[in-house]
Amino acid sequence: MTFQHLWLYKRNSLFISIFTRWVMGTERRYCSICAWRENCQKKYSVSTDAMGRVHCPDYTRDLSIKDKDVDEAERKYREKG
Repeated sequence: MTFQHLWLYKRNSLFISIFTRWVMGTERRYCSICAWRENCQKKYSVSTDAMGRVHCPDYTRDLSIKDKDVDEAERKYREKG
C-alpha cells in the first residue's frame, strides 16, 4: 500500500494528518515556539537542520502558539528580510 493509498484510506484520521506533516517535513521545531523557551539553558545553541528545525532532546511544542501565528510571523520576517 503506497502513502497515497494510505492517505485516501484513512484521510480523516488524526494519526495520518500528523504522519503526513512528519513525512512532508513541515513539522516546525524552533526554539521560539518551544514550551521550555523561558527557562532553557540551550536556547538557540542547539544544532539545526537545513530548514532551521532544532535537534533538541528537550524540545516540546508550545500548544498555545497556533500554526497560523507562526505562518504570519514567518511571512513578516521574509517580507522584512
